[in-house]
Formats: sequence, structure tokens, C-alpha cells
Amino acid sequence: MTITSINHNPKNESQYARRRSVWKGSQNQLQATLALLRDTPGVQYFECWDVFGFEREWNVSLIAGRLPPKFLGTGRWVVEEPSQKLLNATPSMLRSDMRTLWLDFVTVLARRVGLSRHSFLNERDQMNQIKWDGHSLLAFAPGTDRFDLVVSKYGSSTKARGHHFYQWQARAGNTSGLVNVDNYEDESV
Repeated sequence: MTITSINHNPKNESQYARRRSVWKGSQNQLQATLALLRDTPGVQYFECWDVFGFEREWNVSLIAGRLPPKFLGTGRWVVEEPSQKLLNATPSMLRSDMRTLWLDFVTVLARRVGLSRHSFLNERDQMNQIKWDGHSLLAFAPGTDRFDLVVSKYGSSTKARGHHFYQWQARAGNTSGLVNVDNYEDESV
């Protein structure tokens, strides 16, 4: 596996994403991270300011359903697979990593933004489960030998003070000289 953002903090809700503060003092860490992605040679950068825009752009569903324990024995999260469009934008050697990270990405997004639902709710009740209808930042940055996914519930605004963003990364084994989340000094709990 070439996932480089494995989370070693058991208190975080993500198995793979690095969770970092949007603001650290007067520095907006989210803006700095996104600028690094935008300015990295060979990386395409896609940014959406709402969940539905990301779903339309990439032909994906960002809804996570939690099946009751009686169906699977664990009550685990279930999401739709990433779209062919998203997989085609992902480097071929990292597509299995995208599939692995996708469950974690959609589940964290659903829990933070509110597009999670239980399998036993009807459609009307499921739509009432959406907790946040403001602008959230979602970014996808694929390159020739890497990709990043980023989620921030409040974007990088001053309203985001005291909040966190999540970043998932996968890199091919031959990638070198690039900044990745493990190089950041801030280790948020």
C-alpha cells in the first residue's frame, strides 16, 4: 500500500487522514496546505465549496450509511464506490489506494458535514439528517504519481478557528522531494 497519511492517533475519527487545525496562531494551515497542492508541478487541483458540487463534478455519492449491527454484526459504515471518473483521474498505480481511502473519506465527510444516514430511514427522514448546509471545502489533487483529498467543514474562513481539516494522501514509491502531511510539525489530537 502507498497511503502516506495513516493516522496513528486512536482518538481521531479517521483511520487514514491527518487531522490538523485550520488555524495555528495567525497562520492559516489549510490555506498553506492548499497552496502547496496548487503549486506542485504535475498536480491538478480541483476545489469545491459544497458537497453537492463535488458530487456533480466527480459523479460520486458522498452519503455514508450505517447498517445496524444485526445486518453485518458490527454496525459498520457503507458507501458507494468511487466513480469511474474519479478513478480515471487517479494515477493507475494508486487506484486501489483510492478505493481504500474512499470509505474513510466519505465517512468522515458524512459525520462532519452531516450526509450520514441509517439504512432504516425513509428518503425524507434521511434528507433531514443533513446537519450542515453552509459552505464546506472539498479538494482533490491528483498528480502523475500521487493524490490528495482534503475536507474542511468551514473552509478556511475565520469561522473555522478552533476547527480542523482532514487530508488523505497516497504516493507512489518513487515519489521523492515532496512535502507530505507527516512533515508538518502540528500534530492535532
